[in-house]
Amino acid sequence: MEGAQNHRLQTTCITMADPTSREIESSELGARLQAARKAARITQEDAALAINVARTTITAIEKGDRRVQANELVVLAQLYGKSLNELVRAGVSSKPLAVQ
Repeated sequence: MEGAQNHRLQTTCITMADPTSREIESSELGARLQAARKAARITQEDAALAINVARTTITAIEKGDRRVQANELVVLAQLYGKSLNELVRAGVSSKPLAVQ
């Protein structure tokens, strides 16, 4: 019985969400992906080939009409030379920083 209670406590701790986190909107993530793709000078066609989808799917992802799948996001982040945090973390701007 004691082991079962410990397991439940561990499970509860693992599944509790960070109260400061928020889900990124599809349109915001799409804009970040588009900016990263353009900065890397990669075409929509090349991005589509990398994740095995049609070019129009990349367009839909970048417009926020289609949510990017986790495995697709990992491949695109690598292709664009970005970390996943840069693409999905709240408060991280997709705009390049200006040197002052």
